[in-house]
Amino acid sequence: MYNGIGLQTARGSGTSGHVQENKFSDRRRRSGVGNRDWRSGASRAEPSIRRKPNEDLLEHERKRKIEVELFKLRDDLEDEGKHSEEEIEKRVGELRAKLEAAAAQGGGRRERGRGRFDVPQDTHAVADRKAKQMRNLARALRVDPELKEGQAFDRELQEQKKQEMLEERDKFRMEAEARSEKRRREREERTKGGRKDG
Repeated sequence: MYNGIGLQTARGSGTSGHVQENKFSDRRRRSGVGNRDWRSGASRAEPSIRRKPNEDLLEHERKRKIEVELFKLRDDLEDEGKHSEEEIEKRVGELRAKLEAAAAQGGGRRERGRGRFDVPQDTHAVADRKAKQMRNLARALRVDPELKEGQAFDRELQEQKKQEMLEERDKFRMEAEARSEKRRREREERTKGGRKDG
């Protein structure tokens, strides 16, 4: 496989698995700019709808990674031959508790020197990372989580929101005026009370 193109393995395909460029493909037609489907009139370059990651599969992958680490430790200790079965079980149990605690915190185990090519590439992990990225971006840009696509073009909804905002502003202004009037009356009463005493 080359850049995600081609067969994952050539086994059973009857080919060598060698990927070649299609010299006869017209790149201008494949670009998304101005490329419309002649049947529906819709653009082919529209954004795709992202699927949500399957939490069960992600949890299974986390557990599998923990078991792989435990198996490696057990295998190394058995190869050394210096440790008894009870001691191996004890050390494996300690590592299991440590890895499960790290996974529960959400951090997982990160090794030094891991680059971007060591990041899991299965579709659910990619979808999970993308969802976190989009939440962080929305929070950074202060996008309302209640916002739905296309609301900005709904004139009736925008007019309703405008009226609600104006009513809220008027209510706030009236409350502020009432508070200032109350403070003014209290000041006047204090000054009148101070004159009577003096």
